Amino acid sequence: VATSAAPAQDKMAVVKERKALMESNGHVVYRVVPNYLRKGEGTPADIANGAATIVENLKKLPPLFAAGTSTADLSAGTTHAKPEIWKDMAAFQAHATKTSELAVALENAAKTGDKGKISAAYTALNRDGCTSCHNQFRAEIKRGG
Repeated sequence: VATSAAPAQDKMAVVKERKALMESNGHVVYRVVPNYLRKGEGTPADIANGAATIVENLKKLPPLFAAGTSTADLSAGTTHAKPEIWKDMAAFQAHATKTSELAVALENAAKTGDKGKISAAYTALNRDGCTSCHNQFRAEIKRGG
């Protein structure tokens, strides 16, 4: 196991990839599912596919939380990752595991086509997965002046 921090350009590549995966997850959570539930846009299959994408994205995340890529390490506005992630990696990984399980539950609910089941699974994923983890481990980035 390497003990030295990655060079700055490698850190930025890791953060960029991490952000892309999180934005992909956010697209499902904040666009695909709500648009289906509220506007009737899309299909349950779109939700199932989106939930499966979240599961796959979460599998890719652990190495993307490399040491030296927190808000304490990088310039302002570069990342949302709080240093608390590295202080309690076990809790962070537990959140990722729970979020993945909740995404599987959303995928399964979507496969039933039952809007009530989809809504309940979505609420659990958003509240107990995404939001719960973000509340503990994601910093708000102040924009503008």
